[in-house]
Amino acid sequence: MSRIHVTIDELVLRGVDARDAEVVAESIRREVERRLARAELAQRVVANGHRARVTSPPLSVAHGATPRALGRAIATGIVRGVTR
Repeated sequence: MSRIHVTIDELVLRGVDARDAEVVAESIRREVERRLARAELAQRVVANGHRARVTSPPLSVAHGATPRALGRAIATGIVRGVTR
């Protein structure tokens, strides 16, 4: 079994209240961890090898979305980026 390590050096959240930023960040961490725990996705990441940078496709989040929902949407983009 391979170990996957994801590091986010900087997360810029424009328009997000500073009080919500920690909730967004924690939601991202949990959702990336949850998704990459799936064997088929983890195998794809390992097969792709090291990536110095991952770009995400544009995100679509409903106006007024909760910080957790925003975090999950960002995590979805991250996982898409590392599995393609």
